[in-house]
Amino acid sequence: MWGGTIRSEGEVLLDGTPLPRLTRPALRREIGYAFARPALFGATVRDALAFGPTHPPDAQLIESARAARADTFIRRLPNGYDTPLSDAPMSGGELQRTGLARAFAHAGRILILDDATSSLDTVTEVEITDAVLTRYADRTRLIIAHRASTAARTDLVAWLENGHLRALAPHTTLWTNPDYRAIFTAPAKDEPPPADDGLRKNDDHPADNDTGEGEKPRSRGNGRRSTALRGGDSTRTSNDPHSRNDGRAKSREGRGGHGFEGAG
Repeated sequence: MWGGTIRSEGEVLLDGTPLPRLTRPALRREIGYAFARPALFGATVRDALAFGPTHPPDAQLIESARAARADTFIRRLPNGYDTPLSDAPMSGGELQRTGLARAFAHAGRILILDDATSSLDTVTEVEITDAVLTRYADRTRLIIAHRASTAARTDLVAWLENGHLRALAPHTTLWTNPDYRAIFTAPAKDEPPPADDGLRKNDDHPADNDTGEGEKPRSRGNGRRSTALRGGDSTRTSNDPHSRNDGRAKSREGRGGHGFEGAG
């Protein structure tokens, strides 16, 4: 919906290729995703991170875990990455960071994060958001967010209301609308549990021992887009929305004209 008019025409393109032209395996290889309550599959933690349409090399799994601030607590497990999942109980924050690491390991041209940092403390969320906006800046990123500080750092915000798109604009533009500001201050209908920093008792903060440095993903080209999908029916209180709006989000122009091997 744009300007009060619902539009149903048009097509969805992925780097210039219409989605109907892509095979399902080809599309799945290009999408990494993480959820608020991820389910882990496999015998070990390493298997859980590698689970997906492809099997990333160990170096990529470890690099992804560092970006998700999961490497430190994984190494503290009895057998590190080879610890059986049944012997690796995780807090809500640790589970989310493991799910994020899996998404990063499989991030192709699109990275989708569906409220994937809701159980993290503010510091850890900022560190992971930094990775999403910088380390993975060469991909299209769709972020379903409940915090104004996250929306403020994206290129565009899709404001969803009652199942429709009410507006598509930068956060700073939408912030002038009192209805939009109210989304971040009104109590949620289904308030999530308090934020869980994902740290066991006496554990250091992940950032203390995990610099997140390492080989960066091979560039796929500039001009990727970061978009926050913001709904008006599930909200939570947030801090100053502009406090982290430091301009790191990339250009809004998508990379067109590049097809897929799976197209046709």
